[in-house]
Amino acid sequence: MGIWIGSFFGGINYYSSGNSYFNKYYPSGNSGSLQGRRVREICKGKNSTLWIGTEDAGLFSLDTETQKFSHFTPSQEFSNIHGLCMDGDDLWVATFSQGVKVINTLTGKIRSFSAGDNPVTIDDNYVFSIYKASTGYIYLGTANFMRRYDKQSDSFQQIPELDDNLIFDIKEDSRGYLWIAIYSNGLYCYDPDSGRCDHYIHTTAEDSLPIDKVLSIFEDSNKNIWITTQGGGFCKFIPETNSFRRFNSSHGLPNDVVFQIQEDEEGFFWLTTNKGLVKFHPDRGVMDLYTVADGLFSRQFNYKSSYKDPGNTIYFGTTEGLISFNPQNVRKKEASTPIYITGFLLFNRPVTVGDKDSPLQKSITFSDRIVLKYDQNTFSFRLATLDYQFPQTRQLVYSLEGIDREWHPLAESSLINYFNLPYGTYKLRIRGTNGTAWDGSEKVLEIELKPPYYLSTVAYFIYVLLIWLAIYQTIAYWKRRTLRKQQILLDKFEQKKEKELYDSKISFLRM
Repeated sequence: MGIWIGSFFGGINYYSSGNSYFNKYYPSGNSGSLQGRRVREICKGKNSTLWIGTEDAGLFSLDTETQKFSHFTPSQEFSNIHGLCMDGDDLWVATFSQGVKVINTLTGKIRSFSAGDNPVTIDDNYVFSIYKASTGYIYLGTANFMRRYDKQSDSFQQIPELDDNLIFDIKEDSRGYLWIAIYSNGLYCYDPDSGRCDHYIHTTAEDSLPIDKVLSIFEDSNKNIWITTQGGGFCKFIPETNSFRRFNSSHGLPNDVVFQIQEDEEGFFWLTTNKGLVKFHPDRGVMDLYTVADGLFSRQFNYKSSYKDPGNTIYFGTTEGLISFNPQNVRKKEASTPIYITGFLLFNRPVTVGDKDSPLQKSITFSDRIVLKYDQNTFSFRLATLDYQFPQTRQLVYSLEGIDREWHPLAESSLINYFNLPYGTYKLRIRGTNGTAWDGSEKVLEIELKPPYYLSTVAYFIYVLLIWLAIYQTIAYWKRRTLRKQQILLDKFEQKKEKELYDSKISFLRM
């Protein structure tokens, strides 16, 4: 159900209630609204508080009960935030170029760690990740190092096995191992007890890491490890073989950049990309895509920006603000949408019923079959699908049986073009997709392209008849020629016999 809205200067608009799955938070200028757009980090605070770190406006707290934001004003001095981590009443904030800030959320007091400290603390002010392990240690990942903070000694310890790497993400699995995403050098699995470091990189093997630019690590409810990448889609770690099962755009992703994964209570994964939000069915490998047409205000999500609360509400950061939703309320439209052929063109000229030499007996919209002459072998069709609720998610693909070996997406011009086709009978199949899979709708048009007159059935009959006559004449000629030769030989033989008889008579008389 929806509402049609007419306007003086904006044409006709359609509003559908089915597009209101997502709550959106963005700078509106109102009191209590989010002021930053580039939401980078989301972290659970005390009670109903969420801490939101942005890359363009610093730190905010969100009261999930009142839906009101509060700006932590001192964060104007370190507005580019790349990591958040709660440790009791302290909020650890990783910044880009300004080290680490530790904020007491009760008093607002700030303590700083930076590369200029004496004694030395973190060595590098470009901090990309921060994580508190079950042991109580806080791990920091910078552009060059990984450091471990010991609260009891108030000191940072080196982890030399991971030096000279850009530590992009850190996650602890259910066994206590730390998984470390390296932006350009693959993936590490680090055992804090033994110091052992297993390194996984991309190779030519099909079951290796798909690419070395690793963005995040996620452990699902079945204790499986999943890895997202920039350019290689995402993958599942197979511990029995130390290998990876890959998922990428060939499996239905809108592209191969995947930022974050969150799992809902039904076991479905929600993945953020830079071309929309994907719902992934891990058992079946099926993906559903959600874009701006489904109610998002941006299809460009952000790095390391996700959170799921105990009530199954999922939060994701984008480059335009923050969204939240309950996965149980988000349902992809299942019904298929009718497909129509609205126009037919010969040699780029529109053709309608009644035109001179028009092959159309009725409107192309209602035609299931058309017959064309041999010299009408360059033609086009204009397509339309009547979907007002999800027009941008509905895509048409087509294939001409006998010519195409794969399905082609419909261009923005909505035209299908074929040039200089040989004569024959073809079937044009047009299908609708919901962005990742066939939605069940299909339009089929049979096209018969007549051969030229010299290749028609009548022409072939005449050719066969002429060939038969030629063969008959040839046989008759050779038969007549043979008879003539035989007659000549017989005449010569009779003449010879007559001469021999004559010569015998003369010889007898002379005796």
